[in-house]
Parts: sequence; C-alpha cells; structure tokens
Amino acid sequence: MLSVLQQRAQNLGLDNVQPIRKSWEENWDDVPECDICVSSRSSMVADLDKALDKLNAKARKAVYMTMIVEKDFIARDILQYIGRDSVGFPNYMYALNLLHQKGYYASVDFITAECSLIKPEKIDEHSFIQSVQWSIGELTEQEMAKLKDYYAKHPNITSARGDFKTWAFVSWKK
Repeated sequence: MLSVLQQRAQNLGLDNVQPIRKSWEENWDDVPECDICVSSRSSMVADLDKALDKLNAKARKAVYMTMIVEKDFIARDILQYIGRDSVGFPNYMYALNLLHQKGYYASVDFITAECSLIKPEKIDEHSFIQSVQWSIGELTEQEMAKLKDYYAKHPNITSARGDFKTWAFVSWKK
C-alpha cells in the first residue's frame, strides 16, 4: 500500500509525501512531526488508546484512519447461522469514544469496498471452515456441522468474509 501511495504522489508531482512504515509496538521517537498522519486498516492493536496517542503526537493538523465497522471479518449471516457471537475486535465506535474523552470531535464516513481486488474463485469446504475458525477460534462439533450445512446451502460461496466490507473513515483535526 505504501508503494502505491508513493507512486501516486510521484504521478501527481508531489514531493512532500513521506510514507513511514512503523509497527505500533516500535519506538516512534525518530518519526518527525508532520501535517497529517494516516493509518489505514491497521488499528487492530492490543492498546488502541496508546495507538491514537502516537498518531496525535506526530500530527500537526489532522489524523485520518480507516477502521473496521463490524467486530468480525466473518460475514454476520454465517455467525448467526452457527449461533456464534464472537468477541471480535474493538471497532471504530471504541476509537470515537476514546477520541471524545481526549477532547477531539471526530468525523466518520463509511466506505464499502469489495473484499478482493480480483474476482475470487469458489472456496472449498475445508478452506471455508478454516477461515471461520481462524477468525473466531475453535469450533464445537455442533458449530462445525452447521458450517458444513451452511456451505452445502451456498454452493457458490467464495469467502467466509462476504463479498463486501464496510470500513469507517475516521478523521479529526488537531
């Protein structure tokens, strides 16, 4: 994603775009303060409050983030079918509440995008079950049977995530 950003900046003749790839766990002392900070699809961290503080500390004017809307990557109808409501990840609402506590009035827009840039092919039953299990953890025998039944009833399924994913575009001014 950073290489695409650099290429687009170059195509537009922009010389003030400097992508920096840092993990949330790394020390950011060497990251310069800049006009804006962008964090895209990287907010599933152990301590979101600390991550927001890191972004705020480096941005002079604004911060822009894309975050998950749903708490899971698995399609809601699949979870309902097997009777599972996973713990999931903190979503954008958690970030909004944290930001509000810090005195920021964040804006939110929503982006719905296809889950894949290429047309996905039909997924086999084993991969389908593995995908669900990877996301929500161990499955009971009953959940496994229900997943197999769901798969049988949806012969053209290409992913356990669904075809589209909605992301929250969260931004705030400093």
